Amino acid sequence: MYGWNKRGIIALLVTLLVLAGCQPVDGFDPVKLFEQEAELASYEGSASLKFEFDIDTDKFSKTDELGIGYQRSYLEAYELLNGLELRINELKANKKSGTVSGKGLLTKAKLQIPFEYSVEGDKAIVQVEGARHPITLKLGELSDELPYRWNKWLKLGTASTPLSDAGSERERDLTKKGLQLLVRNLPNTDSLSIQRNQVVDVHGSQATGTTVAFDVTATQMPELLKKYLRSLTLDDKGLRDMADSLFEYLKDEEAVGGRYNEWFTDKEMSVEGIYGAEKFILATLASIVTTKQQEIHISPDTRVHLDMFVDPQQFVRKADLNVQFKEEIGGLKGGKVRFQMERWNMNGSVQPAALASRDAVDVSQLDTPEAVMEQVDENSALYTFLKHDLKVTRKQFSLWLMNKTEFDTMAESMSDSDDYLSNYGFTSDDVAYGQVRKITEQLGYKAEWDSTNNSVVVNTGKKEIRFTQDSATAIVDGQQVDMDHKVLFIHGVYYVPVRFLVEQLGGEIHWNPDESFMLTVTKN
Repeated sequence: MYGWNKRGIIALLVTLLVLAGCQPVDGFDPVKLFEQEAELASYEGSASLKFEFDIDTDKFSKTDELGIGYQRSYLEAYELLNGLELRINELKANKKSGTVSGKGLLTKAKLQIPFEYSVEGDKAIVQVEGARHPITLKLGELSDELPYRWNKWLKLGTASTPLSDAGSERERDLTKKGLQLLVRNLPNTDSLSIQRNQVVDVHGSQATGTTVAFDVTATQMPELLKKYLRSLTLDDKGLRDMADSLFEYLKDEEAVGGRYNEWFTDKEMSVEGIYGAEKFILATLASIVTTKQQEIHISPDTRVHLDMFVDPQQFVRKADLNVQFKEEIGGLKGGKVRFQMERWNMNGSVQPAALASRDAVDVSQLDTPEAVMEQVDENSALYTFLKHDLKVTRKQFSLWLMNKTEFDTMAESMSDSDDYLSNYGFTSDDVAYGQVRKITEQLGYKAEWDSTNNSVVVNTGKKEIRFTQDSATAIVDGQQVDMDHKVLFIHGVYYVPVRFLVEQLGGEIHWNPDESFMLTVTKN
């Protein structure tokens, strides 16, 4: 928990510092910058994102997914990101037509995976080198599993949302008021440097504008955050303007089929309530940061550096953000994250290139690892990345254990058709038992009943395993194999020693004696 808390603190501070030093200085106006960004109609550009981590592998549990050290899933996420670089080239965006296109390259170690994509409205097409067909997806569907309110709000403003022009205007007004509030109260850093009339190379051409740079160390971060939250809390006019815009925005959303219209019958009372909630949240955060400031210990070697170039029209044309930390955070000794971007042809004639959707596969059809891998050339870098880095083909599940007496009691209270017990096993004579069918299916195979021989048959296509009730011998490809413990038939279900079945199917058992109520099963 400590690691996650510190990670959250650092992430919050870094977010602040990316924007810090942004009050109007020497002709550079960040509020104007955000306003211009909202009005930007088209541009071309490129971007890259790269991760480098120093991973402390000894801090991760090798046997347990629960309590010893950090979870192995964290380690796998770090290993995936470490050395990964994503580059987007030939980016073209036209907001008026709602179209975007780009070409890119994903690099991981020696792997290089080119790809290209195009977006029109809420429909995207992606073509990756090594994939047999393009993939189509609807961007709006990415939020379909969210709770009702979040889902509706995230979709607000998309092409498919039946908003009036007035509703769209309120959405833009809310965005503008929010950005003005956030930016207006940001504290300037001591290291802020702004130089006007600078000539910078952007996409092979010379451009004149303002360069902005700052470098902030971790020792400065808590104080900056405290000043920022205090300034936000005391900005009465900004918070009231924000509350008014938020009321109009939410009221318009509720008019599109919402269920809380009664909250918006009295604007004066509703706005006052929103304003009060804003005040309370910010004041609470400010108080917490002030109280806990001395407890926030971050290595002085942790720093954020930003170089940015802004043209006379207040468009960001080039940016280079480096975040470096040397700190024990969630199993990491340190790391670097770097983001770079540049843009040109601002508000020019930009025509994104649409990819052909012929023979494309909808992402909804790729609902299993097997379905995904069938669409990929086995000799491609994409196949290697999906299998060995993303571990798409890996199976993993947990089996919760209890003693035999507790298991029998729970099983007797449930109907035969209840599948709840399939996630549970039990221990008998210090051996873990689990359902044959459930384990087999979760590892990607099938278990069937052979009524002729009164046995359960597991078939992988390359191996056949037969289990018979009350027998401690399994038949593997026609050969008898001693399991040391009998097959049990309980409440209409066959149970076998978990380790024997899993290892026969090529999987592994992860068990921690201090957490004896759970087994983790994996198969690569």
